[in-house]
Amino acid sequence: MKSICLIAKGPSAVHADKFISESDDVAVVNDAGIFTDRDVDYCFCTHNYNITLKSTIHKIKNLVTPRKNLLPENTKDGRGGMHLLNKVNNVNKIIYEECGCAGDLGNLTRRIIKGGICHTYTSTGALHWLAKHGKYDVIKVIGVDGGIEYAPGAYFHQPTIDFLNQKCYERTGIKNHIHDLSKEVFMRLAGILENVYDCRISFYNEES
Repeated sequence: MKSICLIAKGPSAVHADKFISESDDVAVVNDAGIFTDRDVDYCFCTHNYNITLKSTIHKIKNLVTPRKNLLPENTKDGRGGMHLLNKVNNVNKIIYEECGCAGDLGNLTRRIIKGGICHTYTSTGALHWLAKHGKYDVIKVIGVDGGIEYAPGAYFHQPTIDFLNQKCYERTGIKNHIHDLSKEVFMRLAGILENVYDCRISFYNEES
């Protein structure tokens, strides 16, 4: 039984180490490696790596990012910043083809059938990649919480917040419950992936 724990940046992420089993591999979203003492098998990174990976790059084995983040038009204004990947040594780079999609069930299903990774945002891309390419039997998820908060210490709280997230915050406002909408899409995708890839996806709760 091949299992992995995917750590995102919601408030529950601070409990990651007690949720991870000794036999689990570890995957993280952007800088969520700060919430575990474990080495990181896969880091799914879509934001400026100089900010999101600065304190965790030393323990990451594989860095995974959508191909579009390497395109010149996505690197000029600070968005993505992943063209600087070549500066990261001693870590394997994995690039995947992203299929952005709206969150309705039909679109999610069509994207999976089409063959691309359903990347509505980083956590959905990570979940789909782990089910499809990682071929994990069990994917445990923590830090995909909904609500309006990030876990304490996440880079969103840092004074060096990057261009992309500053603009995102100003445009939508995290307080507008964007995380609730994102979690709804994530949960829909999880149900589809369980059926398509015959895997089990479980979520952290206080009793775990």
